[in-house]
Parts: sequence; C-alpha cells; structure tokens
Amino acid sequence: MELKEIRSERVPDGTQMNHVDCDTEKAVTDVYVEDKRTRQSLLSKCQPNGTEKPTAEPENEENVTDKTPNCVARGIDKVSQSVKAFYSRHKRTISLTVRCVFVALWVAYLVYAAYLNGQRALVVIIITAIVFFFVSYEYLQRRYGDVIYDVICRLLAGVKCGKRMWKYTHWTFYALLLAGLTVFLVLDTGRNPQNFRSAGGLTLLLLLTFVTSKYPAKIRWRPVLWGLAFQFLMGLMVLRWSAGFALFQFLGAQVQTFAGFVDAGSKMVFGDPGYKMHPVAFQILPIIIFYSAVINVLYYYGAIQWMVRKMAWLMQVTMKITPIEALHTAASIFLGQVETGVMFRPFWQRLTQSELCACMTGGFTTIAGTVIAAFIAFGASPEHLISASIMSAPAAMAIAKLGFPETETSHTKTEEDVQMAPPPERSLVEAVCNGMLAAIKLTAVVAAGLITFLSLVEAMDTILGYLGDLVDVPDVNFQLICSYVFSPLAVVIGTDWQDALIVGKLLGVKIFFSEFLAFSQLKPYIDNGLITERTRVVCTYALAGFGSIPSIGIYMSSLITIEPRKKENIVDVAVRAMVYGNIACMMTASMAGLLYTGGAAVAPNTDLLNSTISANTTAQP
Repeated sequence: MELKEIRSERVPDGTQMNHVDCDTEKAVTDVYVEDKRTRQSLLSKCQPNGTEKPTAEPENEENVTDKTPNCVARGIDKVSQSVKAFYSRHKRTISLTVRCVFVALWVAYLVYAAYLNGQRALVVIIITAIVFFFVSYEYLQRRYGDVIYDVICRLLAGVKCGKRMWKYTHWTFYALLLAGLTVFLVLDTGRNPQNFRSAGGLTLLLLLTFVTSKYPAKIRWRPVLWGLAFQFLMGLMVLRWSAGFALFQFLGAQVQTFAGFVDAGSKMVFGDPGYKMHPVAFQILPIIIFYSAVINVLYYYGAIQWMVRKMAWLMQVTMKITPIEALHTAASIFLGQVETGVMFRPFWQRLTQSELCACMTGGFTTIAGTVIAAFIAFGASPEHLISASIMSAPAAMAIAKLGFPETETSHTKTEEDVQMAPPPERSLVEAVCNGMLAAIKLTAVVAAGLITFLSLVEAMDTILGYLGDLVDVPDVNFQLICSYVFSPLAVVIGTDWQDALIVGKLLGVKIFFSEFLAFSQLKPYIDNGLITERTRVVCTYALAGFGSIPSIGIYMSSLITIEPRKKENIVDVAVRAMVYGNIACMMTASMAGLLYTGGAAVAPNTDLLNSTISANTTAQP
C-alpha cells in the first residue's frame, strides 16, 4: 500500500493517532486509538477509490417522519416509568400489604359466617386453621430452620448414652410392641372371628415374599415393620375411628361433587341427555381429563410438591429409605406411572437395582389422583379408595425392601441429591392446557384398553367354551377359570365365603387385563346388592392399583424411553415389581379385612366437628 504522507497529531482527549492521506488507495495504519468508535470513524472516511465518504444530504422535510412522541405519550411514558420504579423499590412492602389485606378480609368473612351459623362455617374455619398452621410452619422452617436445628442438636448432645442404650434395647422394645399388638388383635378379633382370615392372609403374603426374596440375608426389617405400622394406623383411622372415617367420607364426597362438574362440559359437547346414554365415553373418561388439568394446576402452584415432600419426609425418617424412594412413592399417590417417570428423569440413571425395584413397585401399587374419580364413578367407595391409595404407598416400600433388599451403595443419600423438577408452565392457563393435553393420551389408552381387553376376553371365552363343549363341560370361560384360581386368595384376604368366586374373578381380570375393567365389572355387583358390604370394602382395597400385565408394557416402555441406558435393569425388575405391587395391594386389603367391623364401629358420633364434617355424607352401613 502506497502512503504519501503521514502526520501525527494529538486529539483533544490526548489520544495519539496517525492520519493518512491516500491517492488511489486510502488507508489508515497504526492507529493508536483505544476508543474503537474513533477508529471506526477514521476508517469510514476512506473509500477504495481514494475519495472521502460523501456526507449524506438531509432528506426533504416532507419525507422526514417526526419520531419524537407528543406530550401526551411522553407523559404516559413518564408516569409508567415512575410507577415501575416505585414498585421495584417497594415490591416487598406492597406484596406484604396485599397479603395482609387479603387475610384481614378473609378473617372478617369467617367471623361473619360464624356469626350467621357457626355449625355451617366450622369446616371452612378448620380448613383455614390447618392452612395457616402449615404456612406458618413453612415460613418458620425456611427462615429459622437452621437455627432451630442447631438448638435441637445441642439439646440432644447430652443423650449419647441414651442412643447407645437404644442401640441394644430397640429390638426388645419392638418385640414388646409386637406382643402388645398381637394381644390387642386377638382380643379384638375374638368378636369377629372372620377377621382372623385376614390376619392369616397378611402373614402368608409376608412369608411368600420372604421366601422368594432375592437376597434374604440382606433384608433390613425397619422399612418392613414401619410399612406395616403405617398401614395399621391408617386402617385404624379409617375403619375404627368414627371421626377419621367421617373425614375420609367427607373427602370422598367432595371428590364426587368435584367430578360432577364435568357434566356441564359433557352436556355442552355431547348433548343432554345424550351424554348419559354412554356413561363410560361421555361421563367417566371426561373426568380423567378434568382431574388431570386440576392436578397439573396444583403442581403449578406447588401444592403437589409440598404434599409429596411432607409424606416423603415422614417415610424417609421412619422407614430409613433413600430420598428418591420416598419421593417417588409419595408422588405415585397423586401422579401416574408416566408422569412420575418424567418428573424423576434426571435420577433414573443413578438408581441402584433395589431402588429401581422399589420405585417401580410404588408405581404398580398406588393409583393416581387423576383416575380416583373415574373409579368412584364405577361404584367404588370414595373414602376407602382414597385411604387405599395412601395405605398402599408404605406397603409398597415394605414389600419391595423385603423382596429386593439393598446390596449396593445409594447415590441419593440426602434430600439435596434429589430435587423435584419445577413446573415447566409459565402461567395458569398454560398449566390447565398442558394437563388437559396430557390426559388426552391417557383417556385414549383407557378407551382403547377397554375395547381391546373386552374383545380379548370375549374371544378367549368363545375358544374356551368351544373346547369345553368337546368334552361335555359347557360354560367354560376365562373369568370362570380366574374365579377358581384366585378364590383362595380372595378368601385369605378377608372377603366373605359366598363372594369368593366373584372377587377371584375380579382379581384375575385386574391382573391379566386392567384395573379399569375390573372396577367396571364390580359396579353391577354393587348396584344389584350381589356382594356384602365387607366384600365391597375389601375388594376396593385389593383392586386399587396399576398392577396389571398390560401396565408392565406401558411402564417399562415409558421408562426405557426416558432413560435408555437403564434398559436391561428395567427389564430385569419389571415383572418382579408388578408382582410386588399386587402383593402390596393384597396386604392393604388384608389389613382392611383385619380391622373391618361393620357399620356400628364406625358410625359417626354426636361430636360437633364430626357431625359437621359428615353433614353432607352418608354414614357407612
């Protein structure tokens, strides 16, 4: 490059720079300017033909658009910026003020409602008190949890001797507790001898699991014993305590009432009374869609995560299971197999074989909140269906740890190792839409499953009937075979003798086909009074679970899709987990049969709270 003259001068800011005059090739070299904009402006003055860059002439005034806003727009913008700045400075104060005003208005509403009719407003007041307690607890735990924990640790620092003593005496304590429980059951079931069959069935299921355990010598009995204890306590609460039964009856009634809101949408879409002519397609399946949207909204606001964390904490502290096992099992009470699989996507690769079996067992044992209302529509007892879902969760962990003990080192030992995924939605409307869209696939699977499995049952019945006719044994069908195969199991879990064949058939339908099909076939027996109340209760607990053979394929394929690196491990434990899930459901049914005494033992008393909760419900016969 040919340079004709180079002169150096200093710009006003003291920055040294070199100017270059160009002929054919104009250039700027060795520009010692720190400001990048200054250098770019110097370079822009040089053109390849040696002429300086022409200065753009201003456009005509007619073509120039006035981009300056008018005074009104400037005023609005100024006010808007001031409001935003004020809110940013006082955001916390404004939020606290709004909450205080809302609480004050709500308290005033409760006071006025109690003034008008205290009996009628008692339920809302109790619910408000419970919410206030847990919100206050969460606040104190988040704000002062570490301080409280340190104080408790210092207070307990002087009881090391007691810990050492407990290490050697805890088995004695457990033995005395078990002996006392045995005496109680013997005296209690003396008035109901048939309850002994349920106790025998519970013992038989535990022995069967122990005998077929993968590592019998590695069994840790703490999760097993605590799982049984949770089942027993929950059974006492629902079946023996009048207030507890009334509470679950109230919850079941609210679920039914909430499910009734679906009729408004069904009438609009399918017509009235046309939607009643096809109850499964136009009444039961829409319930799944509606409840899926509601569950997703609760997850968006953190209610599901809060309940899952609390239940998981209780199981982890008492049963000494790992956080992932506790969280997954607690989540299975509210969410389905696929939903929980997606929620815990980051952790499947890190699970041991025992943890994987325990998590899958929980998925096969419990029922999701999205389908509880559908099962209620099939005629299942709402209060017993809800309690069955909760009781089966610790039973799943007990059976899983009895049948597949831990032999590896867990990678999820603390709560920090396992965190539930935050909701992906950014608004309430998006949460509703995502829940609705997720339910479309579920309803399609349920409808297709009912069509397919009913068709298969009919085909198998036809083939078996033809083969039976060849040897002069008419009326042979698959459900009849299931009746005789599973009737002994129905007897030992506590159903009445005269209903054993019916319950055996329903158990076979549930295991080989679908729990939806089993509950749909249970409905006519309930409506027509063909089974006793005891059998209805025990059968509800036994059928409440996703432990069917088709569920193995659905669950296994979803987990393999989520974590293909664990394919071999998932395939290895899938069938075992399904069997354990059904055993856990049978244990829950046995516990219900052990504690069931009929209507007199659970009739609501005259207590104010109890009568208020059960005001809109029907007492157990």
